[in-house]
Amino acid sequence: MTLRNWIIDLRVDYKTERQAELMLINVRAAAKELLISARMLADERAPDIAIQADDIFLGRNEVEMFTPEEKAEYGL
Repeated sequence: MTLRNWIIDLRVDYKTERQAELMLINVRAAAKELLISARMLADERAPDIAIQADDIFLGRNEVEMFTPEEKAEYGL
C-alpha cells in the first residue's frame, strides 16, 4: 500500500472573532483525535498531521496543534 494523504476542508463564515476562536479549539481537538487513531493503525511510518487556517485577507497560515499552555504542560 502507498502513502495516502487525507484532506478535510472546512469553510465557515463567522461574524465574530470569538466564534473563530471556539472553532479553532474544536479543530485542534479533532486533529488530535485523528492523529491518535492514525498512530494506532499505522504500520511502519509514523503519521503526520498539519492544521492550516486560510482567509481571504490573511492568506494561509500554519496553526500549531498544541497551545503554548499545552506545550508547557506536556513538555513539548
